[in-house]
Amino acid sequence: MDTATIIDWYGPYSLEEAKQAARREYGAGLYMVIGRPPQSRRHHTPQYIGLSKSLGTRIGSSKHHVLPNLDIKEIWLGEVGSYSSSGRRRKKTHPNLSSAEWAHVFLMELEYNKKLKCNAPMPFVLLNRWWGTDYETPVDRPHKIWPDVLEYRGYGREANLVWFAPNAKSLVRDVR
Repeated sequence: MDTATIIDWYGPYSLEEAKQAARREYGAGLYMVIGRPPQSRRHHTPQYIGLSKSLGTRIGSSKHHVLPNLDIKEIWLGEVGSYSSSGRRRKKTHPNLSSAEWAHVFLMELEYNKKLKCNAPMPFVLLNRWWGTDYETPVDRPHKIWPDVLEYRGYGREANLVWFAPNAKSLVRDVR
């Protein structure tokens, strides 16, 4: 079954600001880290996406397996902005959060997400929307490689990544 999900992203936050906002304002959600490996001279790019039932606990953890290993420019916190299908859940994690994490990792080929890059996700359509830290002001896409729409129709088919204006383009990625 295809899923359609909207993720509302809020930011940008520094690591410390993200910890505070996550503890204060968020429960379950996603977080996207834009940064680069330490000592790297490359531009800051999306490096890692994670999900948690408690963003405040996860981002604030000193035992996080990725965050201490990055020069972090900014963090974006994401919430599901659409309803999910009804019925019994097989996992404790909200299915739209899992699908959104997997979609970003698989199609954006994020550097520090090793496990989810290996297998294709279930078919999905994902729309990203970005908001300021006041939770109401629309903001531009945080990074040029982070697509507005990700769409994957299943094994043996191509995937589509779409970026809206000002630099409108689309990319069809063959994932067969």
